[in-house]
Amino acid sequence: MGLYGSAQRRSRPDRPARSVHFPTLPVVAFSLLILSCRVAETSVVPSESALVHPQRSIRVLMLRDTDRFEFAVSCPFRVLDAAGNELSETLAPMGRTPALIQRHSRTSLVLGSHRFTETIIDLVPERDGAISLQMPAGGDRHVMRRLPGFLRCVLKSDGTADVINVVDVEDYLAGVLRGEVPPNWKEETNKAQAIAARTYVLFEKNTVGRRRTWDVTATARSQMYIGLDPDSESTRAAAAVRATRGIVCTWGFPDGDRIFCAYYSAVCGGETQDASLVNHDPPIPPLAGGVRCNYCAQAPKGTYRWGPVEVSHSMIENALRNRYRAIRKLGSKLRFETAGHTPDGRVRNIRILDQTGDSAKLSAESFRLTVDPTGMKIKSTHFQMSEKGDRVWFTHGHGWGHGLGMCQWGAQGLGRRGKSAEEILSFYYPGSKLTKVYD
Repeated sequence: MGLYGSAQRRSRPDRPARSVHFPTLPVVAFSLLILSCRVAETSVVPSESALVHPQRSIRVLMLRDTDRFEFAVSCPFRVLDAAGNELSETLAPMGRTPALIQRHSRTSLVLGSHRFTETIIDLVPERDGAISLQMPAGGDRHVMRRLPGFLRCVLKSDGTADVINVVDVEDYLAGVLRGEVPPNWKEETNKAQAIAARTYVLFEKNTVGRRRTWDVTATARSQMYIGLDPDSESTRAAAAVRATRGIVCTWGFPDGDRIFCAYYSAVCGGETQDASLVNHDPPIPPLAGGVRCNYCAQAPKGTYRWGPVEVSHSMIENALRNRYRAIRKLGSKLRFETAGHTPDGRVRNIRILDQTGDSAKLSAESFRLTVDPTGMKIKSTHFQMSEKGDRVWFTHGHGWGHGLGMCQWGAQGLGRRGKSAEEILSFYYPGSKLTKVYD
């Protein structure tokens, strides 16, 4: 998601802008609103830690299947198991330190002279914002990200680990807005982004997050999360998070108001698409697509309209065969064809055929992100595709991202026109309303 990712009426939000005094919204019971379910039992937070509110804890996957990572802690910290039991004495602050994942009789985490073998190991500083973690920054570059909350290492039987930042949702959102929204965007656009991002992450936490050890990734596959800013208290992003604290988008399901998966993408390219056609979400009005949007026309050059883009046939074939077993089973001399379009003109599927006529089919979104994982070249599935010799051409491209839900550059366009966060969200999620779920 993001920049760095029915019969409902589809009219423009032409009524006069009005400010919403968010704190006056009634507070609805958090556990009743979020899918009518309990907070995920897998969201374990050590009982001794006051850094993260248990019900609002978000588990952000920072590094996956790694055998080492580098971190620093600027204050004393404790090493705890998942139940909050101390695994050692309090450790002294550490400068940039390598943490090694080793496997002998079992997988262990090695910090200097200390070795820990519990499946879940939490590194909990005495002070919030004291941990930094080295993260990839493109190419061979890395950067140390300062993080709120604490680090969790989930050790695996294959000798690797997942490194997770457990953080309060409000602190997490400040890091998301820094990753998703340019710092000079309008105040109301920032507020709309904060509410959409909060809705999305709480939905993920209480659905797919209940079946795994993390809720979201730190990348655009979920939401871009880049941790703390040294001046975070003064940024527009942090102000938008504070101003919208606890507010989410909801829709009136038959069994009552609930949150939904508040998707968003950078540039819709003129019209949003139906989420049920892409991710098999329930067909509800806020995600039904068909929202006409010309407010993103001022997006950066090469995003609202893009192409032509050429990619070598061999590169596409290798990428697809490496990822999909069904395609590895196909013979030689593969061909690629579009198969079906959505009502807004996006390619729905790609059919891959070999010289004997055997074929496999992928969703166009899976195809483009396999061929171009960054999404920087093939920016959306709204394209025309043709083969010329050993090259595959993508032309007449529209938009940047999956085009579901809120269009970020469109939201900025509306913000420039004086629209409030509430108006922006009701435009892109028709039929939704704002609900405050905690103070």
